[in-house]
Amino acid sequence: LGGAVYNLQSDVRVTNGFFWRNSAAFGGGAFYNDNSDPLLTGCTLSMNEAQTGAGMFNSLSSPVITNSILWDTLAEETVEIHDDDVLSNPIVTYSDVQQGYDGPGNIFFRPRFVKGRFLRA
Repeated sequence: LGGAVYNLQSDVRVTNGFFWRNSAAFGGGAFYNDNSDPLLTGCTLSMNEAQTGAGMFNSLSSPVITNSILWDTLAEETVEIHDDDVLSNPIVTYSDVQQGYDGPGNIFFRPRFVKGRFLRA
């Protein structure tokens, strides 16, 4: 659970984090949130792998994701963000999510990654 970060009853804040090539056997290749409401700003979650929610797995959690990129993850089910229950309610704004995500300013545009940085063509 949580290839990079496992949040259990915690509300971590991550700014400009880069989560790349993490893996988990079950859920949350990059983030597994259990009864947690993390705040991600300007983060990149890319090429993470898990059975479900390869970018982020939420259980009783409502993360806030702003100005971030969630792209190129590998999962059998629900690629980027998986909500395990109806009480999980992520708020995603001004972000680039591969499978698309409802929210103000969100886009669906393939980023170009170059030496750990991205460029848009």
